Amino acid sequence: MNNKPSVEVCLSPQLLNLYDLQGKTVVVIDVLRATSTICTALYHGIEAVIPVSSIEKCIAYKDFADHILAAERDAETPFGFQYSNSPRDYMNESIKGKTLVLTTTNGTKLLHDVLSSDKILIGAFVNIDSLSNYLLEQTNDVILACASWRGRVNMEDSLFAGGVISRIKNKYNISCDSGRMMGDLYDSISSDLFSYHLKANHRERLINLGAAEDFEYCFKENAAPVVPILSEKKLINLLA
Repeated sequence: MNNKPSVEVCLSPQLLNLYDLQGKTVVVIDVLRATSTICTALYHGIEAVIPVSSIEKCIAYKDFADHILAAERDAETPFGFQYSNSPRDYMNESIKGKTLVLTTTNGTKLLHDVLSSDKILIGAFVNIDSLSNYLLEQTNDVILACASWRGRVNMEDSLFAGGVISRIKNKYNISCDSGRMMGDLYDSISSDLFSYHLKANHRERLINLGAAEDFEYCFKENAAPVVPILSEKKLINLLA
């Protein structure tokens, strides 16, 4: 009898209603840039990240001591926010020990959409091995949930899911064609992952905003080896 847990890939939040989240571990994926930023902030010393669904909820923390407020809408930083959705904002000593309150267009919204699951983790290329190794030790069924771009399937999140599939496929049953396809695609291009991603639509958006360095950084596998997990409405690093 096959007692392996299952892994599925949801390529867009628009498909999330087709998946049963109860009792499962959900990995939220928004490579460009929310989940890359969350991993980077925790790796460089942020104590916790509070993901919120709106700018108004983010601003509600403005008087909290040692809290940093950051926002992004349509890849841009809204007026009045010093911190953005760029991982580069959190690669310095000044953020250590503080709490980051973050709202983004796609990633933090998806996180709130999967709150009925048993466990929520954060995934990006910058933590792909740490996350995959953690999943190899678990027994829950897993859903790799891609934030996509305004509901449309995107390259970077889908291929990240494929990268996780490639690493955990011997421990898990791959229970959907999207998982098989993305795993096979990742394996076929993993030797030159960055060049393949130069085709991604979001690259042009970031370049136009002067964030080309973000694009390059977000495909550096294991640049921020953490395992963020949602605990009491905060994301913390399980490896800390």
